Amino acid sequence: MRIAFLCGSLEPGRDGVGDYTRLLAEECVRQGQACALIALNDRYIETIPSTLQTPSANGIPTLRLHASVPWSDRIQLARQQLDRFDPEWVSLQFVCYTFHPKGLVHGLAGKLAPLLTGRKLHVMFHEIWLCKELGWGWKQRAVGALQRFFIRHLIRAARPNVMHTSNATYAALLNRNEIPVTELGLFGNVPVLTKPDTGWIESQLQTALGGGYRREDVWLFGLFGALHPQWPPEPLLTRLHRAAQAAGKKPVLLSIGRTGSPGTDLWNRIARDYAGRFAFVRLGEQPTEHVSEYLSFLDCGIATTPRSIIGKSSTVISMLEHGLPVIVNRDAHHPDPSVSEKCEPLLISCNANLETRLRADLGHGPRGSRCPQVAQDFTFALEGNNAPS
Repeated sequence: MRIAFLCGSLEPGRDGVGDYTRLLAEECVRQGQACALIALNDRYIETIPSTLQTPSANGIPTLRLHASVPWSDRIQLARQQLDRFDPEWVSLQFVCYTFHPKGLVHGLAGKLAPLLTGRKLHVMFHEIWLCKELGWGWKQRAVGALQRFFIRHLIRAARPNVMHTSNATYAALLNRNEIPVTELGLFGNVPVLTKPDTGWIESQLQTALGGGYRREDVWLFGLFGALHPQWPPEPLLTRLHRAAQAAGKKPVLLSIGRTGSPGTDLWNRIARDYAGRFAFVRLGEQPTEHVSEYLSFLDCGIATTPRSIIGKSSTVISMLEHGLPVIVNRDAHHPDPSVSEKCEPLLISCNANLETRLRADLGHGPRGSRCPQVAQDFTFALEGNNAPS
């Protein structure tokens, strides 16, 4: 098959959906497909003119179009690229905020129409609208109602052949609104190193904990990426501290990656409030290899994403791909009891059993990327709809 992927940005390490799209395309090429990549709203290009046509890498021609270029010009350039590549499928990796600062995709179907004529359309919903079921307040839900209206209009007008989303909650909400989707799991964007070198982390811990640091004396609990201001530190941190005391361990809370400005404020507040009970080590942005080594070194990860949409978090998936147990301490009760989640044995709830489970041997799981299986599932879904229209 020949598949062209459309997304917002393709700047490595700066856009999670862009990283996902690029890695999926690369894996599809490894599995025998032909792929192209087009970023329609890329804000990270620094070259002039504001488009970037890169040579084929791994057989993947890539076109990046800056957000400052008029939409009509971007569509014309994207159409020329598609005409050269001549794909059977166009895969739209959908995030409504890619196309409008408030996520209002009014008129998007008409803008994209020249790119879709004569081609089959796949849509992957990485995000949907703001709504009560996802924990948003009434002000956000008012915007969410408009988002939902325009998304439904887009789907009615574009008439995709195949639609996916990453988790059961999004799938239930989309299907309830006459947008028939199925789940397609995510994969992480951190390659799993076979021989991680963790000496640099040991050095950071020695600095934070003093010369008496020994790995066997500490429990390392790690955050990865954005620290959402809605993430509640309690009762999790109290339970972690109690369990560590009972086990004779020093609990250490670590963070790696960009926490975001609100996340930095939350981290500083937690570090101040829990200074006597935890050691805190903030590693900041690191090369991808260091992130893999970090995930390989922790005792347990901590998710800041709600349990009901955990499947949309590539950072959590990266933890799981590294075999890391992950504690989830947001919305223990699912907002829609009819939704059945996929079983993830490494996900641990922050409930009354947490301390007992921590004192027992948590154990790590198998290591390895889920990308090959996701790419196989993706292309299988497209092949099942490849009969002539």
